Amino acid sequence: MGFWFITPQLMQNQLGFSALMAGVAFFPLTIVNFIVALQVARLTAKWGNGGLLVAGIGLTMLGMLWMSRFTPTVGYWWGIAAPMLVVGIGQGLSLSPFTAAGVAHTQGADAGAASGVVNVMHQIGGSVGLSILVTTQGLFSGRIVGYQHAILAGAGLLLLALLAAIFLIVPGERK
Repeated sequence: MGFWFITPQLMQNQLGFSALMAGVAFFPLTIVNFIVALQVARLTAKWGNGGLLVAGIGLTMLGMLWMSRFTPTVGYWWGIAAPMLVVGIGQGLSLSPFTAAGVAHTQGADAGAASGVVNVMHQIGGSVGLSILVTTQGLFSGRIVGYQHAILAGAGLLLLALLAAIFLIVPGERK
């Protein structure tokens, strides 16, 4: 969530994009995310929910690490759009498996409640993550350095999610 909040600001403040162009500049991520998400059912049958989740989180984290190297001299295409492709693939692979992992192993009567908890946690996690990224960004003078550190903080949060998936979700699938 924080990525979606601070990256358009970066594009507007550092690259001179209008608000509309900053929104359009998310097309690479959105299109790739959509295409990959259409393949999730087929890929889940091949790799399993946990494998797909680990791959998706890992790719999203790598894209964020790449994007943390952004400077205005690198520019939009190599500094933002190309890493967005990696983030889009990762998000496309992981969003559906996140939900599936949240409702797995629940009784049919409890599936609706489990889905509600997953959605609430998604919203709370997005809010907490956004506050961490914005706070991190504000700790550094200079917009680029603050952005870089905020994106690194997001990558750190993704590392925690990756470890949780590896050690909590994947072993549960094997049972």
